[in-house]
Amino acid sequence: MEKIDFFNKSVILRTDYNVPILNERITSTKRIDESMRTIKYILKQSPKKLIIISHMGRPKNNDPTLSLLPVKKYLEKKLECNIHFSTLETYISNNSNLIVEKIVLLENIRYYPEETKNISTTQEFQSKLSSLGNVYINDAFGCSHRKHSSIIGINTPIRCCGFLIEKEKKYLQGIFNRGKKYTLILGGSKISDKIKLINNLVPKVDNILIGGGMAFTFLKYFGTKIGKSLFCEEEYKLVPNILYYAVKTKTNIVLPKDFICNDVFSNEGNIVYKDSSGGIPQNFMGLDIGIKTITEFKNILNTSDYIIWNGPLGVFEFDNFSTGSKEIMKFISELSATTIIGGGDTAACCEMFNLSDKMTHVSTGGGASLELLEGKNLPGLF
Repeated sequence: MEKIDFFNKSVILRTDYNVPILNERITSTKRIDESMRTIKYILKQSPKKLIIISHMGRPKNNDPTLSLLPVKKYLEKKLECNIHFSTLETYISNNSNLIVEKIVLLENIRYYPEETKNISTTQEFQSKLSSLGNVYINDAFGCSHRKHSSIIGINTPIRCCGFLIEKEKKYLQGIFNRGKKYTLILGGSKISDKIKLINNLVPKVDNILIGGGMAFTFLKYFGTKIGKSLFCEEEYKLVPNILYYAVKTKTNIVLPKDFICNDVFSNEGNIVYKDSSGGIPQNFMGLDIGIKTITEFKNILNTSDYIIWNGPLGVFEFDNFSTGSKEIMKFISELSATTIIGGGDTAACCEMFNLSDKMTHVSTGGGASLELLEGKNLPGLF
Protein backbone atom coordinates (compact mmCIF):
# COMPACT_ATOMS: atom_id res chain seq x y z
CA MET A 1 0.00 0.00 0.00
CA GLU A 2 2.91 2.36 0.69
CA LYS A 3 3.89 2.18 -2.99
CA ILE A 4 0.57 3.69 -4.12
CA ASP A 5 0.05 7.38 -4.88
CA PHE A 6 -3.44 8.25 -3.61
CA PHE A 7 -3.35 11.94 -4.60
CA ASN A 8 -6.60 13.05 -6.27
CA LYS A 9 -7.80 9.47 -6.66
CA SER A 10 -11.15 8.02 -5.58
CA VAL A 11 -10.22 5.26 -3.17
CA ILE A 12 -12.53 2.36 -2.29
CA LEU A 13 -11.74 0.93 1.13
CA ARG A 14 -13.38 -2.29 2.31
CA THR A 15 -13.35 -2.48 6.11
CA ASP A 16 -14.86 -4.84 8.65
CA TYR A 17 -17.09 -2.73 10.88
CA ASN A 18 -19.24 -5.65 12.01
CA VAL A 19 -19.11 -4.40 15.60
CA PRO A 20 -21.41 -5.23 18.54
CA ILE A 21 -24.13 -2.64 19.11
CA LEU A 22 -26.48 -2.37 22.11
CA ASN A 23 -29.18 0.33 22.25
CA GLU A 24 -27.59 2.08 19.24
CA ARG A 25 -24.24 2.24 21.05
CA ILE A 26 -21.09 0.43 19.91
CA THR A 27 -19.89 -1.75 22.80
CA SER A 28 -16.52 -2.62 21.25
CA THR A 29 -14.78 -0.30 18.79
CA LYS A 30 -11.69 -2.48 18.28
CA ARG A 31 -12.37 -3.30 14.62
CA ILE A 32 -12.96 0.36 13.78
CA ASP A 33 -9.91 1.51 15.72
CA GLU A 34 -7.72 -1.07 13.96
CA SER A 35 -8.64 0.48 10.58
CA MET A 36 -7.50 3.98 11.57
CA ARG A 37 -3.90 3.56 10.44
CA THR A 38 -4.98 2.71 6.89
CA ILE A 39 -7.60 5.49 6.76
CA LYS A 40 -5.26 8.19 8.07
CA TYR A 41 -2.48 7.12 5.71
CA ILE A 42 -4.80 7.45 2.70
CA LEU A 43 -6.22 10.81 3.84
CA LYS A 44 -2.75 12.24 4.38
CA GLN A 45 -2.13 11.91 0.63
CA SER A 46 -5.16 14.05 -0.28
CA PRO A 47 -7.35 11.64 -2.26
CA LYS A 48 -10.29 12.99 -4.21
CA LYS A 49 -12.66 10.77 -2.22
CA LEU A 50 -12.40 7.93 0.27
CA ILE A 51 -15.39 5.61 -0.09
CA ILE A 52 -15.67 3.14 2.78
CA ILE A 53 -17.65 -0.07 2.31
CA SER A 54 -18.54 -2.35 5.22
CA HIS A 55 -21.24 -4.60 6.59
CA MET A 56 -23.10 -5.28 9.81
CA GLY A 57 -24.46 -8.73 10.73
CA ARG A 58 -26.63 -10.72 8.35
CA PRO A 59 -29.58 -8.40 7.66
CA LYS A 60 -32.89 -9.36 6.14
CA ASN A 61 -35.04 -6.74 4.43
CA ASN A 62 -32.74 -3.81 5.26
CA ASP A 63 -33.04 -4.33 9.01
CA PRO A 64 -32.60 -0.82 10.54
CA THR A 65 -31.04 -2.31 13.69
CA LEU A 66 -28.08 -3.34 11.51
CA SER A 67 -27.49 0.11 10.04
CA LEU A 68 -23.95 1.51 9.97
CA LEU A 69 -25.18 4.89 11.21
CA PRO A 70 -23.65 4.40 14.71
CA VAL A 71 -20.35 3.59 12.97
CA LYS A 72 -20.61 6.81 10.93
CA LYS A 73 -21.07 8.84 14.12
CA TYR A 74 -18.10 7.16 15.80
CA LEU A 75 -15.87 7.70 12.75
CA GLU A 76 -16.76 11.40 12.69
CA LYS A 77 -15.62 11.76 16.30
CA LYS A 78 -12.49 9.70 15.71
CA LEU A 79 -11.45 11.55 12.54
CA GLU A 80 -12.82 14.94 13.63
CA CYS A 81 -14.61 15.60 10.35
CA ASN A 82 -18.01 15.24 8.70
CA ILE A 83 -18.71 12.03 6.77
CA HIS A 84 -21.23 11.63 3.97
CA PHE A 85 -23.52 8.64 4.64
CA SER A 86 -25.79 7.07 2.04
CA THR A 87 -26.79 3.85 0.34
CA LEU A 88 -24.87 2.64 -2.69
CA GLU A 89 -27.73 3.45 -5.07
CA THR A 90 -28.18 6.98 -3.72
CA TYR A 91 -24.49 7.72 -3.93
CA ILE A 92 -24.24 6.49 -7.53
CA SER A 93 -27.36 8.41 -8.65
CA ASN A 94 -26.07 11.66 -7.13
CA ASN A 95 -23.20 13.63 -8.59
CA SER A 96 -20.31 12.71 -6.29
CA ASN A 97 -18.55 15.97 -7.25
CA LEU A 98 -21.29 17.87 -5.42
CA ILE A 99 -20.65 15.99 -2.17
CA VAL A 100 -18.41 18.25 -0.13
CA GLU A 101 -17.27 15.64 2.38
CA LYS A 102 -13.96 13.93 1.59
CA ILE A 103 -15.07 10.66 3.24
CA VAL A 104 -18.11 8.63 2.25
CA LEU A 105 -19.44 5.72 4.30
CA LEU A 106 -21.89 3.53 2.43
CA GLU A 107 -24.77 1.92 4.27
CA ASN A 108 -24.54 -1.79 5.17
CA ILE A 109 -23.42 -3.49 1.95
CA ARG A 110 -25.22 -6.67 2.98
CA TYR A 111 -28.54 -4.90 2.49
CA TYR A 112 -27.93 -5.99 -1.11
CA PRO A 113 -28.40 -9.74 -1.75
CA GLU A 114 -25.77 -9.53 -4.51
CA GLU A 115 -23.09 -8.98 -1.87
CA THR A 116 -23.31 -12.56 -0.58
CA LYS A 117 -25.18 -14.39 -3.36
CA ASN A 118 -24.25 -15.16 -6.94
CA ILE A 119 -27.51 -14.27 -8.68
CA SER A 120 -28.42 -12.80 -12.08
CA THR A 121 -27.73 -9.23 -10.93
CA THR A 122 -24.46 -9.91 -9.09
CA GLN A 123 -22.16 -9.03 -11.99
CA GLU A 124 -23.95 -5.71 -12.51
CA PHE A 125 -23.69 -5.03 -8.76
CA GLN A 126 -19.94 -5.70 -8.81
CA SER A 127 -19.57 -3.33 -11.78
CA LYS A 128 -21.29 -0.60 -9.78
CA LEU A 129 -18.90 -1.15 -6.90
CA SER A 130 -15.92 -1.04 -9.26
CA SER A 131 -17.12 2.25 -10.75
CA LEU A 132 -16.78 4.00 -7.39
CA GLY A 133 -13.02 4.56 -7.64
CA ASN A 134 -9.59 4.09 -9.19
CA VAL A 135 -8.02 2.22 -6.27
CA TYR A 136 -9.37 -0.66 -4.18
CA ILE A 137 -7.92 -1.40 -0.74
CA ASN A 138 -9.11 -4.44 1.18
CA ASP A 139 -8.60 -4.07 4.92
CA ALA A 140 -11.53 -6.26 6.01
CA PHE A 141 -9.55 -9.22 7.33
CA GLY A 142 -12.55 -10.76 9.08
CA CYS A 143 -14.31 -11.17 5.71
CA SER A 144 -11.33 -12.03 3.54
CA HIS A 145 -12.03 -15.77 3.61
CA ARG A 146 -15.41 -15.17 1.95
CA LYS A 147 -16.03 -14.78 -1.79
CA HIS A 148 -18.36 -11.80 -1.36
CA SER A 149 -18.78 -9.11 -4.01
CA SER A 150 -17.05 -6.32 -2.08
CA ILE A 151 -14.13 -8.67 -1.32
CA ILE A 152 -13.42 -10.29 -4.69
CA GLY A 153 -15.67 -8.45 -7.17
CA ILE A 154 -14.20 -4.94 -7.23
CA ASN A 155 -11.93 -4.56 -10.25
CA THR A 156 -9.99 -1.30 -10.30
CA PRO A 157 -6.65 -0.52 -11.98
CA ILE A 158 -4.92 -0.66 -8.58
CA ARG A 159 -5.74 -3.20 -5.86
CA CYS A 160 -3.95 -4.13 -2.65
CA CYS A 161 -4.40 -4.92 1.04
CA GLY A 162 -4.35 -2.38 3.87
CA PHE A 163 -2.17 -2.14 6.96
CA LEU A 164 -4.54 -4.17 9.16
CA ILE A 165 -4.41 -7.17 6.83
CA GLU A 166 -0.63 -6.90 6.52
CA LYS A 167 -0.42 -7.01 10.33
CA GLU A 168 -2.66 -10.09 10.46
CA LYS A 169 -0.50 -11.83 7.84
CA LYS A 170 2.63 -11.04 9.85
CA TYR A 171 1.36 -12.87 12.94
CA LEU A 172 -0.74 -15.63 11.38
CA GLN A 173 0.89 -16.65 8.09
CA GLY A 174 3.76 -19.10 8.00
CA ILE A 175 4.52 -18.87 11.72
CA PHE A 176 5.44 -22.50 12.30
CA ASN A 177 9.19 -23.07 12.58
CA ARG A 178 11.24 -25.97 13.85
CA GLY A 179 12.86 -25.56 17.23
CA LYS A 180 9.91 -23.74 18.82
CA LYS A 181 7.25 -25.28 21.05
CA TYR A 182 3.69 -24.53 19.92
CA THR A 183 0.50 -24.90 21.95
CA LEU A 184 -2.93 -24.46 20.44
CA ILE A 185 -5.90 -23.70 22.71
CA LEU A 186 -9.26 -24.54 21.15
CA GLY A 187 -12.66 -23.85 22.64
CA GLY A 188 -15.98 -22.26 21.80
CA SER A 189 -19.09 -23.84 20.38
CA LYS A 190 -18.38 -23.82 16.62
CA ILE A 191 -17.09 -27.37 16.47
CA SER A 192 -17.11 -28.03 12.72
CA ASP A 193 -14.62 -25.26 11.82
CA LYS A 194 -12.22 -26.25 14.60
CA ILE A 195 -12.31 -29.98 13.80
CA LYS A 196 -10.86 -29.16 10.38
CA LEU A 197 -8.30 -26.90 12.01
CA ILE A 198 -7.15 -29.71 14.29
CA ASN A 199 -6.59 -32.01 11.31
CA ASN A 200 -4.43 -29.42 9.56
CA LEU A 201 -2.46 -28.26 12.60
CA VAL A 202 -1.81 -31.58 14.37
CA PRO A 203 1.57 -32.08 12.65
CA LYS A 204 2.60 -28.46 13.28
CA VAL A 205 1.94 -28.06 17.02
CA ASP A 206 3.16 -29.84 20.15
CA ASN A 207 0.02 -29.50 22.26
CA ILE A 208 -3.68 -28.97 21.64
CA LEU A 209 -5.66 -27.97 24.73
CA ILE A 210 -9.37 -28.45 24.12
CA GLY A 211 -12.07 -26.75 26.18
CA GLY A 212 -15.43 -25.09 25.64
CA GLY A 213 -18.34 -26.86 23.99
CA MET A 214 -16.19 -28.76 21.50
CA ALA A 215 -14.47 -30.75 24.29
CA PHE A 216 -17.57 -32.83 24.95
CA THR A 217 -17.55 -34.40 21.48
CA PHE A 218 -14.09 -35.79 22.31
CA LEU A 219 -14.95 -36.71 25.91
CA LYS A 220 -17.94 -38.77 24.82
CA TYR A 221 -15.66 -40.82 22.57
CA PHE A 222 -13.68 -41.84 25.67
CA GLY A 223 -16.86 -42.86 27.47
CA THR A 224 -17.22 -39.82 29.72
CA LYS A 225 -20.82 -38.98 30.57
CA ILE A 226 -21.53 -35.49 29.20
CA GLY A 227 -25.18 -35.02 30.25
CA LYS A 228 -26.86 -32.48 28.01
CA SER A 229 -23.61 -30.69 27.17
CA LEU A 230 -22.97 -29.52 23.62
CA PHE A 231 -22.39 -32.48 21.29
CA CYS A 232 -22.02 -32.85 17.52
CA GLU A 233 -22.79 -36.27 16.00
CA GLU A 234 -21.14 -35.54 12.63
CA GLU A 235 -17.88 -34.36 14.18
CA TYR A 236 -17.91 -37.31 16.60
CA LYS A 237 -17.22 -39.59 13.62
CA LEU A 238 -13.99 -37.69 12.91
CA VAL A 239 -12.54 -38.05 16.42
CA PRO A 240 -10.85 -41.48 15.92
CA ASN A 241 -8.88 -40.27 12.89
CA ILE A 242 -7.81 -37.09 14.70
CA LEU A 243 -6.58 -39.05 17.70
CA TYR A 244 -4.78 -41.57 15.48
CA TYR A 245 -3.06 -38.76 13.59
CA ALA A 246 -2.10 -37.06 16.87
CA VAL A 247 -0.44 -40.25 18.15
CA LYS A 248 1.36 -40.69 14.84
CA THR A 249 2.76 -37.13 14.92
CA LYS A 250 3.36 -37.19 18.71
CA THR A 251 1.01 -34.28 19.28
CA ASN A 252 -0.39 -34.07 22.81
CA ILE A 253 -4.19 -33.58 22.88
CA VAL A 254 -5.39 -32.57 26.35
CA LEU A 255 -9.05 -32.69 27.37
CA PRO A 256 -10.72 -31.23 30.49
CA LYS A 257 -10.57 -33.29 33.69
CA ASP A 258 -13.27 -31.38 35.55
CA PHE A 259 -16.16 -29.02 34.90
CA ILE A 260 -18.44 -26.37 36.37
CA CYS A 261 -21.94 -27.46 35.41
CA ASN A 262 -25.48 -26.13 35.48
CA ASP A 263 -28.92 -27.55 34.82
CA VAL A 264 -29.85 -24.51 32.69
CA PHE A 265 -27.96 -22.34 30.24
CA SER A 266 -27.83 -19.36 32.53
CA ASN A 267 -25.62 -17.57 35.04
CA GLU A 268 -27.99 -18.76 37.75
CA GLY A 269 -29.29 -22.25 38.48
CA ASN A 270 -28.21 -25.43 40.20
CA ILE A 271 -24.43 -24.98 39.76
CA VAL A 272 -22.29 -28.03 40.61
CA TYR A 273 -18.68 -29.17 40.23
CA LYS A 274 -18.01 -32.50 38.50
CA ASP A 275 -14.88 -34.32 37.33
CA SER A 276 -14.45 -36.62 34.36
CA SER A 277 -14.29 -39.80 36.47
CA GLY A 278 -17.96 -39.54 37.38
CA GLY A 279 -18.96 -37.49 34.36
CA ILE A 280 -21.76 -34.95 34.08
CA PRO A 281 -25.27 -35.93 35.31
CA GLN A 282 -27.97 -36.46 32.70
CA ASN A 283 -29.82 -33.17 33.22
CA PHE A 284 -26.71 -31.00 33.53
CA MET A 285 -24.35 -29.36 31.04
CA GLY A 286 -20.70 -28.38 31.34
CA LEU A 287 -20.30 -24.62 31.02
CA ASP A 288 -16.70 -24.10 32.19
CA ILE A 289 -13.50 -26.00 32.96
CA GLY A 290 -12.59 -26.75 36.58
CA ILE A 291 -9.51 -26.09 38.68
CA LYS A 292 -7.75 -29.40 37.81
CA THR A 293 -7.98 -28.57 34.12
CA ILE A 294 -6.87 -24.98 34.66
CA THR A 295 -3.79 -26.22 36.54
CA GLU A 296 -2.88 -28.79 33.88
CA PHE A 297 -3.33 -26.26 31.08
CA LYS A 298 -1.10 -23.74 32.89
CA ASN A 299 1.68 -26.32 33.33
CA ILE A 300 1.72 -27.01 29.58
CA LEU A 301 1.45 -23.36 28.57
CA ASN A 302 4.33 -22.45 30.86
CA THR A 303 6.72 -24.45 28.64
CA SER A 304 5.43 -23.07 25.31
CA ASP A 305 7.15 -20.61 22.97
CA TYR A 306 4.05 -19.90 20.89
CA ILE A 307 0.46 -19.93 22.17
CA ILE A 308 -2.40 -19.69 19.67
CA TRP A 309 -5.92 -19.44 21.13
CA ASN A 310 -9.21 -19.73 19.29
CA GLY A 311 -12.44 -20.16 21.24
CA PRO A 312 -13.27 -19.46 24.92
CA LEU A 313 -12.95 -22.30 27.45
CA GLY A 314 -16.37 -21.67 28.95
CA VAL A 315 -19.41 -19.42 28.72
CA PHE A 316 -17.35 -16.37 29.65
CA GLU A 317 -20.34 -14.02 29.24
CA PHE A 318 -21.74 -15.53 32.49
CA ASP A 319 -19.70 -14.56 35.57
CA ASN A 320 -20.14 -17.98 37.18
CA PHE A 321 -18.64 -19.69 34.13
CA SER A 322 -15.88 -17.25 33.15
CA THR A 323 -13.17 -18.46 35.56
CA GLY A 324 -11.47 -20.91 33.19
CA SER A 325 -11.10 -18.43 30.32
CA LYS A 326 -10.12 -15.59 32.67
CA GLU A 327 -7.50 -17.61 34.59
CA ILE A 328 -5.83 -18.95 31.45
CA MET A 329 -6.05 -15.58 29.66
CA LYS A 330 -4.42 -13.78 32.60
CA PHE A 331 -1.76 -16.51 32.92
CA ILE A 332 -0.59 -16.39 29.30
CA SER A 333 -0.62 -12.58 29.30
CA GLU A 334 2.22 -12.72 31.85
CA LEU A 335 4.36 -15.24 29.95
CA SER A 336 7.29 -14.38 27.69
CA ALA A 337 5.79 -16.59 24.96
CA THR A 338 4.36 -15.17 21.73
CA THR A 339 0.59 -15.04 22.36
CA ILE A 340 -1.82 -14.91 19.44
CA ILE A 341 -5.54 -14.51 20.13
CA GLY A 342 -7.89 -15.58 17.34
CA GLY A 343 -10.71 -13.15 16.53
CA GLY A 344 -14.39 -13.41 17.29
CA ASP A 345 -15.41 -14.55 20.77
CA THR A 346 -11.80 -15.10 21.88
CA ALA A 347 -10.91 -11.49 21.11
CA ALA A 348 -14.10 -10.32 22.86
CA CYS A 349 -13.17 -12.44 25.87
CA CYS A 350 -9.67 -10.95 25.95
CA GLU A 351 -11.07 -7.43 25.68
CA MET A 352 -13.62 -8.05 28.45
CA PHE A 353 -10.81 -9.02 30.82
CA ASN A 354 -8.78 -5.92 29.75
CA LEU A 355 -5.86 -8.06 28.58
CA SER A 356 -5.71 -7.21 24.86
CA ASP A 357 -2.73 -4.89 25.28
CA LYS A 358 -0.74 -7.64 27.00
CA MET A 359 -1.01 -10.09 24.09
CA THR A 360 1.42 -10.21 21.16
CA HIS A 361 -1.45 -10.06 18.67
CA VAL A 362 -5.24 -10.02 18.89
CA SER A 363 -6.78 -10.86 15.52
CA THR A 364 -9.83 -9.06 14.13
CA GLY A 365 -11.05 -12.15 12.27
CA GLY A 366 -12.29 -15.46 13.68
CA GLY A 367 -12.82 -17.73 10.68
CA ALA A 368 -10.25 -15.86 8.60
CA SER A 369 -7.56 -16.27 11.25
CA LEU A 370 -8.21 -20.03 11.40
CA GLU A 371 -7.87 -20.42 7.64
CA LEU A 372 -4.70 -18.33 7.50
CA LEU A 373 -3.16 -20.44 10.29
CA GLU A 374 -4.04 -23.56 8.32
CA GLY A 375 -2.04 -22.23 5.40
CA LYS A 376 -5.01 -21.61 3.13
CA ASN A 377 -5.05 -18.90 0.47
CA LEU A 378 -7.77 -16.41 1.41
CA PRO A 379 -9.74 -14.98 -1.55
CA GLY A 380 -9.44 -11.41 -0.27
CA LEU A 381 -5.67 -11.43 0.20
CA PHE A 382 -3.60 -10.31 -2.76
